[in-house]
Amino acid sequence: MKSRLVPVRCPFCGYTTILKKETYVVASFDDRLKEKLYEGSYFRFHCPKCKSDSIYAHPMLYYDAAKRFVLLLNEHRQETSFQPDILCEQVHTSEDFVEYLHILDQLLYPSQIMSLKEKLHDRYPATQIRFDSLENEVLWFINKTNQGEQMIGIELKNVPFIYRRK
Repeated sequence: MKSRLVPVRCPFCGYTTILKKETYVVASFDDRLKEKLYEGSYFRFHCPKCKSDSIYAHPMLYYDAAKRFVLLLNEHRQETSFQPDILCEQVHTSEDFVEYLHILDQLLYPSQIMSLKEKLHDRYPATQIRFDSLENEVLWFINKTNQGEQMIGIELKNVPFIYRRK
């Protein structure tokens, strides 16, 4: 793992600080860090001045050798070169990073899940939908509305264009 100092600014009060954060993460090195990334708490900032919580992002490369993928978090798209059998995905927000990590960790293809999300958005247009997990051959999505959250489950057998990576 490799770390660097990252400036973080509270969007509510403007308080600025610097945090030491990882920029290169290998999945097998630190289970605690992987869990923080997976649950989304790694990119949360609690402001000591106004006590507000916010989300931030910084450039990061996450590599999982066992599951053969690389996930890049970067504000701008950049050219990359990896072995042909390693799936490489780039995202631009910490929220997308967490969602893609869930997808890739389940050995799914992000493009297929994003296609399914588009179909769900057609059905639930005024909501925010995020992939959550694949459990018992059911794809689970979190559907956020102004009234709260609900889970949407879709059986894998009912979505013929979704298949798992080997």
